[in-house]
Amino acid sequence: MSVVLAGLTSATKTNRFWQYGYESWSLNVPNGYVPHECFSPTYRTETPDDARRHIDEEILRMEESIRTLKSRRNTHSPISRLPPELLAKVFVMCAEGYFNHSNPMLRVKGWIHITHVSRYWRTVACNAPNLWAYIIFHSPNWSKEMLRRSKMAPLFIDAHFSVVTRRMVESIQLALKQMNRIKKLTVVASVPTMEKVFAELPTSAPILQSLSLSGPRQSAMHGDYAYDIPEDFLSEDTSSLRWLELSHCDIKWTSPILSGLTYMKIHYTSTVARPTTIQLLDALQKMPQLQTLDLVHCLPPMNDPMILHSSQCHSVIVS
Repeated sequence: MSVVLAGLTSATKTNRFWQYGYESWSLNVPNGYVPHECFSPTYRTETPDDARRHIDEEILRMEESIRTLKSRRNTHSPISRLPPELLAKVFVMCAEGYFNHSNPMLRVKGWIHITHVSRYWRTVACNAPNLWAYIIFHSPNWSKEMLRRSKMAPLFIDAHFSVVTRRMVESIQLALKQMNRIKKLTVVASVPTMEKVFAELPTSAPILQSLSLSGPRQSAMHGDYAYDIPEDFLSEDTSSLRWLELSHCDIKWTSPILSGLTYMKIHYTSTVARPTTIQLLDALQKMPQLQTLDLVHCLPPMNDPMILHSSQCHSVIVS
């Protein structure tokens, strides 16, 4: 930047420039950019902090303009020709694939990047309730947000609590209050955690198809340490339940959830909770469509003879 100040001494030039501002002088700025704020009479009184703030605001405006241009450019890409309904189905298929991943952290982080590709993708994703129905609980804030975005879509709950906090328990309790929306429920936790989680569980689950409850693996060393499922656990309506997995959980063999199943897996009940032969056979009679039966360390005493027979059961594992 060069400043032309004709007919003045150096000291006078300097003093008058800062006294009267740009208005009395001619500024020549070849091949450069000067923010418009520099030509304001008030610019000379700005503090360095004010100047940085104005520059930052200008940068933000420019960045927003660039984002808008990029968004307009993306609308002309081939993928943007897909209707939002079809794109949302692709997103849901992606989320389904990660929901059963062995690494709990990847069950969301594996697919959440689709919301960072473009504004269009993010808009489609945020307005697809089924995409947010696959709820995990390693982050309570995320759990609540996913529950909100899922609106009234059927829910798929997966709660693996290796380390549990009060906020985690509160977040799953919030989800379980909407038991009428839950289609699949999986909880892996210690016995005390399960007791807290299910303390106020609704008794009706009309669309629940799959239920899996499991205590920690180390409980296998203590065979009589299991979660005691309450008698009124989902006692009103589980008419859609077809898949049941219990590990280190004691269940009453007259429970309403032991009916209409096509898959039943029960491992490691405590000794006092094991059924008599008659109780087991009575329960199996309520499952005429049972295809898989997997019983490990939950059978009646060995001196109680038992015969299992089912024309429908394709797989029987008894230990």
